[in-house]
Amino acid sequence: MLLSGLLVAGTGACRSGAPDVSSTDYRATVSAFYVGLAALQVGDDVRAEAKLQEAATLAPDEPAGWANLGLLYLRQKEFEKASENLEKARSRAPGNAPIHVLLGTLESGRGRYAEAITQLRRAVELDAKNLKAVYLLAQEVERAGGADNEAEAQRLFEKILETAPDNLATQLEVTRLAAKRGDADTLRRTVARVAERASAWPPEVQEQLRALQEAAAGANPRQAGTRVAFMRNVLVRVAEYRQGLSAVRYPPEEIGEPFTRFVKLPTPDSQPAPLDEALSFALEPLAAGAAENWSWAGAASLTGEGTPAVLT
Repeated sequence: MLLSGLLVAGTGACRSGAPDVSSTDYRATVSAFYVGLAALQVGDDVRAEAKLQEAATLAPDEPAGWANLGLLYLRQKEFEKASENLEKARSRAPGNAPIHVLLGTLESGRGRYAEAITQLRRAVELDAKNLKAVYLLAQEVERAGGADNEAEAQRLFEKILETAPDNLATQLEVTRLAAKRGDADTLRRTVARVAERASAWPPEVQEQLRALQEAAAGANPRQAGTRVAFMRNVLVRVAEYRQGLSAVRYPPEEIGEPFTRFVKLPTPDSQPAPLDEALSFALEPLAAGAAENWSWAGAASLTGEGTPAVLT
């Protein structure tokens, strides 16, 4: 663990703001924050709430603790508590894009879609390279409906491709919206780009690709929209598509992304124990019958030199 090597000097604290890195309160904050983070990530909500509240109390000026508390309540659909804590995080770091992403996710979760778009626009303004924020914004803008919003959503997905031009999941989103809007030129261009990488795909995926190509070449590009949906369904078994999707979209079983590092406080360094150069090993024959109970075998050097020894 990263906490094990922290050096602690002094007992002073600054409960009104940020603890000094040489104080015991800093160590306590680090411990509470990372235990709370781990609990949040594995679904231990009771421990996560207690530890994140402790971290926020010890270092109230640090936004990460408040943000993770807000995310915890957001996942529990306790929207008022989520809003209160995320606002505390935002007030301490108004220029932090991930906090605005969480605020946008909150507003979307409680059905305030215009407010969600406002928060996500702010996140993208602050960090245009935050691809997940751009993807979320595109989804919310399209949800708002109307030709102008659909056109903007397509532009947002195309913006992702400026940073990640080979992202297959986003290429399909552009293809889908181009078909939906009757944008024949973009539709044919994106279908051609998708087809460039299809040679190694399973036969059933290539079959759906051929159907999409035929629809894109037809007189009515809107008919290709259904084919894009079929194409996405079969592409789920292709690792390239899944990797592209994970790069731009949060997993559907999760809501939001927690802070894994402090925003203002220094992040603690890992300080492993010194090398134990006195450690040694002795070779001994296996006891009778032990060879029958192997569950693992490997090879490793016991001295750092010479031929590795077989270990079981």
